[in-house]
Amino acid sequence: MNALERLLVTGKVTPEGLRAAGLGELTATAGLTWAQLLKRPEVSIEAVLGAVRDELVADPLLAEWMDRPSLTPEARAALRNEARAVETEIKFAGYLEQQKKSIVKLKAAEGVAIPEWLDYGAISGLSREMRETLERVRPATIGQASRLPGVTPAALSLVHVSIRLQGAKR
Repeated sequence: MNALERLLVTGKVTPEGLRAAGLGELTATAGLTWAQLLKRPEVSIEAVLGAVRDELVADPLLAEWMDRPSLTPEARAALRNEARAVETEIKFAGYLEQQKKSIVKLKAAEGVAIPEWLDYGAISGLSREMRETLERVRPATIGQASRLPGVTPAALSLVHVSIRLQGAKR
């Protein structure tokens, strides 16, 4: 975690900081960190940087974030881009976490063997085209099935669930 993100994740919102950022009208901010406040759509990284100005100046790793005349336009642009990247990371952390969990589940499902006895015709929700493709190819695993042209993630989920359901009936 870089220094700016660490400051935002650990620093608590203060009424003075909110006023300094021009966010004094925000409600229900008691006990929030700057990162939690930044998740709100109406709050931007620029406003938060204004609010944590004193902390930025005090930290040698973050002092470069201050608008100094000695910074070249390129350096200013690089810092602005880095700040926006931190903002994006914070605002979308929940979505990114969900994606990571989905990827882990998909990787685990990749190795699931599709038994020879699986009846694709009994899987409701599979399109005729999907059913025909799977019957014709008879992939050995969910991973192999996922690489077949036209086989959707939804179809793979149906096949995965059907393996358990049809297996329980056997």
